Amino acid sequence: MSEERSVTRTRERRGQACAECKSKKIRCLPREGSNVCQRCYQYNTECFIPESRRPKRQTRHIRNRMDQLEQSLTSIMGILATATPGVAAQDTPGISHPTPISSARLSVAASQSSETSDDTSRESIHSVSQELLLESLAYYRSIGGSFACVQIADPVDVRSFRQERPFLLLAIIVVTRWRHRTDQTRLEQEFLKDMGERFFVKGEKSMDLIQGLLVYLSWYHFFTPQPSQQGFRLASLAANLVIELGLHKKPQCSSQHDAIVGVTQSSISGGLSEFWKREAQRALIGTYLACTLSAVLFRKANPLQYTEWLEQCAVSLAEESTYPSDKVLVHFVRLMHINEQVYDNLHHGDWGTGDTTNDEKIKLLVDAIERQLKGWKSKLPPELKDHYELGVWHNLIDAYTHEVGLYGSLQGQPISMTRVAILFDCLTAVRRYMTTIMSLTTSDMSLWTALKWRQLDYIVKLGSRITHVLYSNTFTEDSVSRMIKYESSLDQLCSRTRAILQWTNTPQGEPHYFARLLDQWETIKASFRTSIDKSAMQDQQPQQSLGTAISADMPAMGQQLSLEGDYTYLDTWSNAEFWLDSLN
Repeated sequence: MSEERSVTRTRERRGQACAECKSKKIRCLPREGSNVCQRCYQYNTECFIPESRRPKRQTRHIRNRMDQLEQSLTSIMGILATATPGVAAQDTPGISHPTPISSARLSVAASQSSETSDDTSRESIHSVSQELLLESLAYYRSIGGSFACVQIADPVDVRSFRQERPFLLLAIIVVTRWRHRTDQTRLEQEFLKDMGERFFVKGEKSMDLIQGLLVYLSWYHFFTPQPSQQGFRLASLAANLVIELGLHKKPQCSSQHDAIVGVTQSSISGGLSEFWKREAQRALIGTYLACTLSAVLFRKANPLQYTEWLEQCAVSLAEESTYPSDKVLVHFVRLMHINEQVYDNLHHGDWGTGDTTNDEKIKLLVDAIERQLKGWKSKLPPELKDHYELGVWHNLIDAYTHEVGLYGSLQGQPISMTRVAILFDCLTAVRRYMTTIMSLTTSDMSLWTALKWRQLDYIVKLGSRITHVLYSNTFTEDSVSRMIKYESSLDQLCSRTRAILQWTNTPQGEPHYFARLLDQWETIKASFRTSIDKSAMQDQQPQQSLGTAISADMPAMGQQLSLEGDYTYLDTWSNAEFWLDSLN
């Protein structure tokens, strides 16, 4: 039987095992000159190769995903190239257009009622609450200076605005109702529901969605109860929309331009325009600024990096200057480009792993970035030399550059003289930033965007850590005086933040972003008070003055900033302790 089956099915295979060896899970070795394997021959057992069964092919034809995408892209580009400008915005399948916002969602906040009929949900925003719409648009224009990348014309036809930018209009109403916490909370739920349907369910990609998302992102701190990475996630979502729409590069054809920006009639005469429409350029710049600053503050990779095309758009806006703020955007773009280089070269994103770069290289990198910052400032036009926003952002990047002085030393080990000099320069930038902020009123600060509050929180914690590093281990009259001044500044910031929190009319016990900030800043104040009280109980010991100790190594500016006193330069705070609250 064994010989018969072996003859009927010869070993045409290589690497196949007979049924017996396969069941024993051992190697099947053919015997020379025979169709029987060595083991079956030895034990005189039947040796045959089982039939191999091929899996049945699926009847359903599965197309290659890449081929499908390429065909879709080819068909879309064909439609864009052949469609007339007047109908391109309506027939382009690759571009989604905004769907009308139901008046029921606005009536939730306006009338505090969540029960509406389907007929009512189809009514226009104008017919539901004309007063609320006009009030929200007017208030947004007053706070629009805090975020100049989404502009609203004055006057504006509310009916047309609702049809062309319904999602943006809803975002404006949400953020401008911040003094009415209950109404705003309900509106935000409807806003997020609408955004989820548009982006995730319908796959909408439109200028309306980008602009509405940017407005919500700018003031999202009114909705989140605690510092989180929600800002970075929203910025990444906006960057994804920008790339999907192709705003990060030149328009390919006039029909593509008109379809994306929502132009019903061709806005390009005499051929293809070199740039996108102005509002699309502002949206691109706004997304870049939000992504870059969010990446810096949250220590993440930038989802939308600087390009020459971005610079060209900013220059084009500045040349036309439809709004006064258009002249300023190009300088913000260039400053954020320098900020990207700080992140890439000084590796601030690796704060948890420690910095092994030697002091000489660190000093060269810091000096190179300082020259770029000075060059940026020297190129500002005369009318922008004293611009408040540009000055604040310049001080922020200056402090961020010199933050590297905190890293590179082991816990409890003396900080090198090179890094001490860098820390003094950092503290100077922090002091300039704080001085500018303290000159503002509480009303001015209430209009701030979420990223400005994140900036302030970063500066407060950075300044407090450097102050403790330099002054908390050696108490002199000078060092104690500085800690008292810093504590006083924190006390004023807490008072202003507490007032703004009251203006939000947040119910007692309900979590809020400002309440979380207050808790953190009060903790920092307490640490300063502990150090000040500790200094009062210690006898002053004669020590070598700072100027004598490092006069040979400290640069000229560092000597001016050193302020006479005695220091041991011991870092008593770990990185985790300092960054724990600001990065959660």
